[in-house]
Amino acid sequence: MKRYFALIGIALFTLIVTVSLFVFLIGDRNSYITYIKIQVNPSFVIGINDDYKVVFYNSLNADGNKYNLEMFQGKTLNDSIKIFMDKLGEAHPEKNEINLTVMTKDDSKEKRINEIIFDAISEYDNNYIIVTHEPLPEELERYSNETIYNVDASFKQEELKSIGKTIYDKVFSYVEEKFKDLKLEELSDEEKIDLIKLKQEEGYFNDLVINNMKLDISDTTILERTAYTVEIDFHSDFSYEYKIILNLEIEHLKYELKKIIEVYQYDYTQGEDIEIVSNLKKYFYTF
Repeated sequence: MKRYFALIGIALFTLIVTVSLFVFLIGDRNSYITYIKIQVNPSFVIGINDDYKVVFYNSLNADGNKYNLEMFQGKTLNDSIKIFMDKLGEAHPEKNEINLTVMTKDDSKEKRINEIIFDAISEYDNNYIIVTHEPLPEELERYSNETIYNVDASFKQEELKSIGKTIYDKVFSYVEEKFKDLKLEELSDEEKIDLIKLKQEEGYFNDLVINNMKLDISDTTILERTAYTVEIDFHSDFSYEYKIILNLEIEHLKYELKKIIEVYQYDYTQGEDIEIVSNLKKYFYTF
């Protein structure tokens, strides 16, 4: 009989341990960490839980090794940034810019995290310039659980061409005006080519900011890394021709069972009577 009760006790103990472990693993799986990259030399990544407390630290360079997880673990994001700033010191001309990347596509969460960090840095020294960046697809793949696959894309080739043409037309008009402002017709052939080459080296044709353009497509925005290049070919007869290549990164929000963020990266240019979409990559996220 004693042996019988002993076996029951062992069985109950095993059951309790198993259930406790299961609950722990499920809870651990559901607890979500948001990773934040801070680059100012030192550069590092910290992770915060849903209570905005630091649970992760990883240095990205040698200077980042001045910090460690013990300095931040369990502290709020606000307090952790204060610790970071106390060690970093006040801004000076050679070090006054802090680059910040929050590894999420959740705009509301990103906004809240940015506010906390901005406030903590400004309170310490408001001479610092904080530059926020859109996370790379590779960073979201590594640092978030928001990436999803096998999703039907909302935009096909025709929609991507339409977006590209809208932006291209604005860039083309701008570049044409930049050429006109050079008053090339007043120069000799050699002077004309020399001036165009000089201006090209100076980035004269590439100073239009296009990632803040608005699109007439609902829930669709142009992302930070969108840019363009102007390639100019010179001929032996002192003539020249140029083409514009757009490097586009477009984000589209759609609603299904939950929010899905679609990101399209592609190049767009125009040839003779054709529009060309190339190097297309598509990424999908949900949260």
